[in-house]
Amino acid sequence: MMRRSPQFPEPKSPFLQALVAAFQKRSKAINHKVNSWSIEAGRDQNEERLNFDFDCFNHVVRFVAWEDQLLWFSSCKGSATNGWEVKFAFHASADGHAPQAIVSTSEEALLYRSDKVQCMAAFDGYTPEEDHS
Repeated sequence: MMRRSPQFPEPKSPFLQALVAAFQKRSKAINHKVNSWSIEAGRDQNEERLNFDFDCFNHVVRFVAWEDQLLWFSSCKGSATNGWEVKFAFHASADGHAPQAIVSTSEEALLYRSDKVQCMAAFDGYTPEEDHS
């Protein structure tokens, strides 16, 4: 079965534009690591954001990036009785990391989607933020 890359939105924010371009360049490699994935543009109050959703073999990973370079990562696991169960979630600041580095970090985190410690270690070097969820 051939996996398809998602539709790539066209955000207005230069940071989010660069992030979309970096994910687009890695789309073929990402397709081999997940069942499917999607990217949606949205807004929180007056701030633009991108939602990246990855269906990873009984896990759903959501990666969100805002135009101010705040990042959020969450991992949920399928449950026969409760639908989706949140395993863990955390915020981090990109602190000027290049979009290509953020994509590389995200790909590594997909591999560790069920292990909070290793997943957070993939984001080592990013500034952790207070959890606002």
